[in-house]
Amino acid sequence: MYMGNLFLDWGGLTELVRRLDDFEQVANRIGIEVVYERVPDVLSALSKVPGPPSSPFVWSHDPAANRRAQRWWFAAIKRGIVETDGEHYVRTGRTIQGWRVEAYLRDDTFVIRVSNRARDGLVIAFIYGSLSFRSLNEARRFQLPGHRDTGWPFAAEIVRAFYDEVEATWITRMGDYYGMEVAPEVRRRSRR
Repeated sequence: MYMGNLFLDWGGLTELVRRLDDFEQVANRIGIEVVYERVPDVLSALSKVPGPPSSPFVWSHDPAANRRAQRWWFAAIKRGIVETDGEHYVRTGRTIQGWRVEAYLRDDTFVIRVSNRARDGLVIAFIYGSLSFRSLNEARRFQLPGHRDTGWPFAAEIVRAFYDEVEATWITRMGDYYGMEVAPEVRRRSRR
């Protein structure tokens, strides 16, 4: 599975939560509104259809690794693992259509998940880069040079910007609703 998560944890605001009976419902409602206002934009950015594949396709800038990958590719075509027109990969649209955004409340945490379940997570990482939030350089390392050159979007940048915008807007709207500053503990976690 290929996914990234944003956790807005208001557990540290227990005194405020005790004073405000509707806090959980308000936080969830505002969170859902904020997320789903932005879903079309993030899905559009992630679903961008790149140009035609570059030829020859570059799997790696390391010549030995590139040759190994090229041998695997042509063997996979012969075995029928890869859908092609006999020479080039045929895009099915499954990867582009596989993006999902979910938002839900779990305990004291509003969770926002961006995922792509169309394929194995490693395959998605080769196309879009990893969703690692530790380092964009680390995330970019997974995206194959040929996919980057073709114009596939870099998912970590798109998802990080989406999370930053959701976080800032949620905090502002919660503060506006309660007439005070709201500062949840924010954690980001990713797989691939």
